[in-house]
Amino acid sequence: YTRVEGDFTYENWLDGVRNHRTFVTTGPMAEFSIDGQDIGGEVFLDGAGAVAVRGRVVFDPQRDDISVVELVHNGLVVDRFSPIGGASSVSFSAELRVEESSWFALRAYGETLLENTIVSPTHMSSFDPTTNVHTAPIWVTLRDHTPLEQSTQAKAIAQYWLARLENMERVLAPENMEQLADRLERPNWDAVPRETLFNNREDLLREIQTAKHFFAALLR
Repeated sequence: YTRVEGDFTYENWLDGVRNHRTFVTTGPMAEFSIDGQDIGGEVFLDGAGAVAVRGRVVFDPQRDDISVVELVHNGLVVDRFSPIGGASSVSFSAELRVEESSWFALRAYGETLLENTIVSPTHMSSFDPTTNVHTAPIWVTLRDHTPLEQSTQAKAIAQYWLARLENMERVLAPENMEQLADRLERPNWDAVPRETLFNNREDLLREIQTAKHFFAALLR
């Protein structure tokens, strides 16, 4: 879902996506704000301080059994809220102290009712939560402080993904392609046909290079 400002046109919708005014969902609806800034917004502070966080998830309890709503700060869950007394929504407000430039998001998950999750062929995700909602971030930026992309945590994440990308390059080496094709054709879920793998190898390697340049820049 994307919040569109102005008339509902393709360009305005695309502007909403580009500016992160979005959330993904299998059904439940989400509202989220920090100091009055909605999803995709940015809050500026002159220094470390408190921000007012508000969130709400609305769902149909006959369709979705929401287990918990979570507030995520820089990738870590900092608060959790469960429905009480058969409610069809979960609302919360909190005041959190921010010591460094950060991002926050709201997410919720649970089970989709009246659906058969045991499907054939069995999918790897069959036993994962089948009801999900996750917002794009709201950023909180501290002026005259280390930018979020230069933080220690950002560099650690960049190093992690750089290592994964470099390993993907090794896996796609010419001498490994036959073994890789055999392995990817083997499962009966999300199988990759041999021809598809070989035809797209060069494109995959180009995309990996692009991603590597991005994460390498964060480590400088």
